[in-house]
Amino acid sequence: MRVAVLCECYKDKCWVAHHFGMAPFICLFEDGREVERLRNPFVTAERGKGRLLAEFLASKGVQVVIGPEAQSHGASRWVEALGMRVISANPGTPVEEALKAL
Repeated sequence: MRVAVLCECYKDKCWVAHHFGMAPFICLFEDGREVERLRNPFVTAERGKGRLLAEFLASKGVQVVIGPEAQSHGASRWVEALGMRVISANPGTPVEEALKAL
């Protein structure tokens, strides 16, 4: 299963981001291990960050998205509309802890 965690990172430590569409990084996991860490290419988008991010994650084959509760429900609706499951985690939660919700 391919899982994306919307996160903030400093050096080797990552935690759940504080804002769904403005998460600076996306950590991709397969079978419980990190396989890729990407910069969110839509952080500076003026509008539609959640939709753009959802489409990007779908294009990467993501099945589950772990992140903060979306401030606008539009972002999580886009994720679900594209066939992915959303799991909300508290901002600041270490990524390893957030993954235990699977």
